[in-house]
Amino acid sequence: MAIATKQVKPGQYKDDINLALQGRKPDGTVVADGLTREGYILEGQIGRFLDNKGVLLRYQEVINSHTRPNGKPVGIGEVDAETPRFLFEVTAKSTPKKVKQLTKRVNNTLINPNRKPVIFYAPNVTAPQQVKVYTNIPGVKLIRSMEELTEFVNRNGGF
Repeated sequence: MAIATKQVKPGQYKDDINLALQGRKPDGTVVADGLTREGYILEGQIGRFLDNKGVLLRYQEVINSHTRPNGKPVGIGEVDAETPRFLFEVTAKSTPKKVKQLTKRVNNTLINPNRKPVIFYAPNVTAPQQVKVYTNIPGVKLIRSMEELTEFVNRNGGF
């Protein structure tokens, strides 16, 4: 069975990106928690950067595995952003609590059907032990600045 590929539609996520840049959820409600709000803003920055480059395929998309008998979907994860070559996970937090989630992003074929490498955009991950943990996850590249992201993508054949 062939996997359907998505097409880039520049500007299709403009409203969601603008909300995120304001620290708001897709429904427009303000995110109150400081780090969570900062995370939404970082997602917005990545989304805008990728959209401006014309490579944003998916943005803040919730992935469901199936629907319960009561009609409610069973969520298994969210794609913060996706380009033709990479999936993105974005966080403002500095704690090492993303290892399981990142491994899932790499290996789960419902979330990542083409098994794309995952760029983990985490500017606040600075402690040497945390950096080491994240850089040792197969299929994941830790990126901590927009400059580093641009350099990495340029060295690795584009988005």
